[in-house]
Amino acid sequence: MTFPFRWLTSHFKADAPSKHDTTKAKAKAIADEWAACKRAVYQRDGYRCRCCGAAVDTRSTSLLTAPHPHHIVYRSKGRNDSTSNVVLLCAGCHDLVHVKKSLSVEGDADKQLLFWAREDSGRWYLLKPEANRKRR
Repeated sequence: MTFPFRWLTSHFKADAPSKHDTTKAKAKAIADEWAACKRAVYQRDGYRCRCCGAAVDTRSTSLLTAPHPHHIVYRSKGRNDSTSNVVLLCAGCHDLVHVKKSLSVEGDADKQLLFWAREDSGRWYLLKPEANRKRR
């Protein structure tokens, strides 16, 4: 039995991408944008922690020597993956920010950052103010 050609073309949406394909393409675009942002941040920061100056190895698979891109204002709080919101930290400084909660980063990563540290008494003090950075 043969079907009329219009039955084959009118009922199938072969030309439109499926929901799965659309979701997969969107996730790939977000991942590519994040990878480009990280590369730009690594280059801007000279492959060194902006807080303590320790060198990081971008090819490392160890969490102790690998770079840790840190969002100054978290994505969950409404900021995006832009170079002005991401700073390169070493594992130790990143641990101080998230685990020990004794280091805080403020400012625009493309211009100037302020690093705040917390004493045992709970008082915050300015650990390291950066000079204005020039864009390359």
